[in-house]
Amino acid sequence: MQRPCFRFRGFLTHGGQTYSAGSPERIREIFRENLDRMNSLKRAFSLRFPRVGVEISVGDTPGCRLAEGWRGVDEVRPGNFVFYDLQQLSLGVCSQEEIALAVACPVASLYPERSQGLLYGGAVHLSKDTFLDAQGRRLYGWVVPLREEGWGRVEEGGGLLSLSQEHGLFELTPPLAASLRAGGLAAVLPAHSCLAVSALGAYQTLDGKQVERLREV
Repeated sequence: MQRPCFRFRGFLTHGGQTYSAGSPERIREIFRENLDRMNSLKRAFSLRFPRVGVEISVGDTPGCRLAEGWRGVDEVRPGNFVFYDLQQLSLGVCSQEEIALAVACPVASLYPERSQGLLYGGAVHLSKDTFLDAQGRRLYGWVVPLREEGWGRVEEGGGLLSLSQEHGLFELTPPLAASLRAGGLAAVLPAHSCLAVSALGAYQTLDGKQVERLREV
């Protein structure tokens, strides 16, 4: 099928319902269901338009990471597999060791008397996407110590409780209180790294190199 402005290639889907699946097993089940539907479309349109070479494209980070087969798939869009984030961790899609991005934020104030701290890092830097932690709390990220060799583990940190435009209030756990100081830096593991990356101008690797983001022309 052709028209002056486009040429039909096939069908594309994003299985966004995997984000509310509740378990890795359900994510795999949803991915299989989507794949069956897409292959049905591919077969039907291949019979109707045998010269087109109908293709199917699938994508969503949870499904693509946990998929057990790719029958009939011509293109995979695995999304956030490069960085991962706390949404993926909470879904059981990745381990915390596989989260490869954190946002360095200045520590504005520490309030040990109420077990809280304040970051210069808000919605314009991290977005207002959230994740559910192990206690069922909806949080905006997780604050951990920032070190020369990287950042601390989740167990060393505390939840990012609320965000304003440019600031974030976090829980000051004993490990954080021992490692942070006002005026220093903390690392924030984002709820959704795609949006955090989109909000910021460049990456800095652990060996100090700066990598600029691709810009629209």
